[in-house]
Amino acid sequence: MNFLQPRLETVNVDGELRPYQVHDVARLKAELMQTAARVMYVAPTGAGKTTVAKAVTKDAVAEGKRGLILVHRRELLGQMNKRLHAGGIDAGIIAAGFPARPGERVQIASVQTLDARAMRSRQMTLPPADLVVVDEAHHATADSWRRIIAAYPDAALLGLSATPCRKSGTGLGDVFKVLVLAPQIPQLIADKYLVGTKVYGPPAGIDLSGVHTRGGDYVESELAARVDRPEHVGDAAAEWFKHNPNRLRTIVFATNIAHMVHLRDAFRAQGVLAEGIDGSTPVEERDRILSDLEKGIVEVVVNVGVLTEGFDCPAVGCIVLARPTKSFGLYRQMVGRGLRPAHDKAHCIICDHVGATTMHGFAEEDVAWTLDTKTRAESKAKAAARALLLPREMANCPDCSALHWKGRPCQACGWRPQPKAKPVEVIDADLEEMRRDGSRVKHETDPITFYRQLLWIARERGYSPGWAWHKVNEKFGRRVSTPRNCVPVEPAPEVRSWVKSRTIAWAKSQRPRPEGPPT
Repeated sequence: MNFLQPRLETVNVDGELRPYQVHDVARLKAELMQTAARVMYVAPTGAGKTTVAKAVTKDAVAEGKRGLILVHRRELLGQMNKRLHAGGIDAGIIAAGFPARPGERVQIASVQTLDARAMRSRQMTLPPADLVVVDEAHHATADSWRRIIAAYPDAALLGLSATPCRKSGTGLGDVFKVLVLAPQIPQLIADKYLVGTKVYGPPAGIDLSGVHTRGGDYVESELAARVDRPEHVGDAAAEWFKHNPNRLRTIVFATNIAHMVHLRDAFRAQGVLAEGIDGSTPVEERDRILSDLEKGIVEVVVNVGVLTEGFDCPAVGCIVLARPTKSFGLYRQMVGRGLRPAHDKAHCIICDHVGATTMHGFAEEDVAWTLDTKTRAESKAKAAARALLLPREMANCPDCSALHWKGRPCQACGWRPQPKAKPVEVIDADLEEMRRDGSRVKHETDPITFYRQLLWIARERGYSPGWAWHKVNEKFGRRVSTPRNCVPVEPAPEVRSWVKSRTIAWAKSQRPRPEGPPT
């Protein structure tokens, strides 16, 4: 059908479209004109998929067409309705608790509600639609989504996703036929629409041997038993202090509710304003917690399967990965929560306790997305290395402790590997910054400067200078010769964070070790 009339140029709707979005809207309209169009628009988290969908929908309504927008979460429904209303589009809402407004030319429907009312029980008729927009379209292979999509064989179909793949990583070609790619993360970072990451973590992650896989990801019960242990839970807060000295607002991804509670309590025990949410958290409480996070009243929100999609808070500057996953799409969704730019946010800190970066690559790596149902999505760098039979191992940068791909420069600080360089030893299994070439970064100053900063902290706390001497020896693993009459200097945030992490580690060592997970 002739869905949208071609135009020489696309109007900048409400003056809010970015240059690439103007181009993408024009490309999408051209594809949607085709008979039985089935188009997947792939745009990274933070690239503005909803803005582009609004522009396409507004043009459809202007030409007398009707639209149906499918979402699967209440939060996404509200966001879409708010965005359409701001653009001058009044939409009806098909969801529990909302009055019906069938006369509106655009309907926003909860997939669960529409499937229950119109497909399975016939309590209502399907709303007419010339354009069906599927938000978070990587879910479109589920039965409920398929039933609704199949009921609109003559409508143009537009899918929206940052991660157009199943849990297994394979493509969605059995639902969509054309990929339209927005600029991907590397270009959006270069254009200042997103920020990059600085990743800290062990190269190997947690030993998950013996944990089974079901539906493309680890079995949750087995996974929780492996990761919800005192040594892992307790380290999360200590490493957060060390690598996030400015206490940027943080999202933590946990495996299940018990794991979430233990992680939340570990942060609270160290004086951090932490909250936890999961799928059973009442809507009002969830909204309050997320509002407090945005305002800075809450510093850390630990969640279970809630904040992987549809949550926009640019102020989030740190992501803690405490949940391993085999799903490439889920991993990209998690780290994507921290990539939106904000004032004084140079990058997003990723504390990867589970080796997800080693398995899936860095968020900045371009991805070879595909619709092929037999091909897994992966980073182009990883695909190139596999084609050349090159090992993909990570290490800590010797300069800044970040993770990076071994043998390649550190993207975080620019360090480059030198021929015949000595291997870098990792002490105490601390998280270190992961560089893009596989090396790891260690941020260190010289011993005397470090000692002078410790003297400042000792003076603040009323300690003797001997405390600073013992601490500098602990830091550098050797007896440091310190000159007499050293003048204290104000410590850098990294030094204060190191002292804080050592204090926490000492306190943990003094407590009796529990038999099972913390309560």
